[in-house]
Amino acid sequence: MSYSWTMKHIEPRYRLTRLGETLDAQGRHQRWVAKKVGVSESLLSKARTGERTVDGAIAERIATLLGVPFGMLCDLQEGPNIGPMERAA
Repeated sequence: MSYSWTMKHIEPRYRLTRLGETLDAQGRHQRWVAKKVGVSESLLSKARTGERTVDGAIAERIATLLGVPFGMLCDLQEGPNIGPMERAA
């Protein structure tokens, strides 16, 4: 029996560390952002605290929606963020 292993995530991942401040300044709510961007409110909440990360495409959509520079909204996850290895049958 042979196994083939693949990496799930190889692209940079971001924490949305300044999302809360940005939303407060604009009078917006996390639920509104989640709905507009097409992600769960739970994901945004966890990405704000660093418990989860988002890919660059999601972070960019949020920054564009809020009209702020990408770098003002998020921090790059330290080190590689390689997801769990998957066994391919």
